[in-house]
Amino acid sequence: MPSSRLLLPGIAIASVAGCVEEPPPPDIGNLTISMRWKDDTTRSLDVRIANPDIPCTEVEEGFLGDEAVKCVSAPWAVVVDGVELNTEPVTCWSGHETLFGYTPKRCEGGTAQMILQAHTSEHVAVVATTNEDRNEIVLAGVRATHTFIQAMPFQGGAPGVGQVNGLSLVNDRFTAIYSRDGYPQLRGEASRGDADNRLHMSPLGLSAGTYYVRVLALAKQGPATIAVPIEGALTVGP
Repeated sequence: MPSSRLLLPGIAIASVAGCVEEPPPPDIGNLTISMRWKDDTTRSLDVRIANPDIPCTEVEEGFLGDEAVKCVSAPWAVVVDGVELNTEPVTCWSGHETLFGYTPKRCEGGTAQMILQAHTSEHVAVVATTNEDRNEIVLAGVRATHTFIQAMPFQGGAPGVGQVNGLSLVNDRFTAIYSRDGYPQLRGEASRGDADNRLHMSPLGLSAGTYYVRVLALAKQGPATIAVPIEGALTVGP
């Protein structure tokens, strides 16, 4: 944090605020990246510093014991596919003793968000930088349309099963959109099956036939959670 000092007649106010002379950069070596579906076509992307922490040890004297001092990190930057995001610095409050006991240090911040934009590449490049470090993560195939191959039809109350190659689905429920020529579109659910590359689909209220299915899925890719569309055909039995 800048070491400026405000001087008034007879009063000296320290503004170092418990940090070292120059504000330390946040640790961008470990990022958490998560995507979510906002609607049927729009996806959000969230970048977070996994360990939002900077040195912050000084305290100030107060009426009821020590008081926390606020420390703010040096700026960090995030660029996604060439677009720079607004980033929130890491902010910490020092641990301190009071008349009521010890209050531990706490930190927050270190985040950046965006709505994923259209791009010619099916991959997403996330680049985080400080004045000391750089971390680049490529999320492969985010803009690609993935497919499933039917392994079992939806019949007799047993879920239809789709085999998905190249993705590791998260253990969650997803929106599934079922459509067929001459029939109204139906919105339902799909979920990860008994393996992370298998979809379970149980559309209710559909007559027998073959339906085009679009699943708004979430999958793990390294430290990231990505939002991807998965499409395929599902047979609904009597």
